[in-house]
Amino acid sequence: MSRNERWTQQDVDLVKARRQLATAVKTPPIEASVGRTYSFTVPGLAQPGGSKQAFALYDKKRICRCGTRPGYVPLRRENGSIIINVTADNDARHKKWRKHVDRIAR
Repeated sequence: MSRNERWTQQDVDLVKARRQLATAVKTPPIEASVGRTYSFTVPGLAQPGGSKQAFALYDKKRICRCGTRPGYVPLRRENGSIIINVTADNDARHKKWRKHVDRIAR
């Protein structure tokens, strides 16, 4: 459609219908759908998680000699993806803090 052509009423109605559909499909926030919100204060000093590190878990019983350097074979899930473990720098204190917040929230 060039700039000089006029829109028909059918084109205008189609654009309006698409806009209405786009706004109707959006999901409301969780608070609005549940109808309740809670607030509470947790005493204590918050412990952030800190930087994260990820590493693969390896099978120490199996060695791969397929490359230039032999190494362990990574553990895999049933679907074939490699199992990755993620840890935080401040993991011990952060876990205690999360348990504390969980107890207060309950």
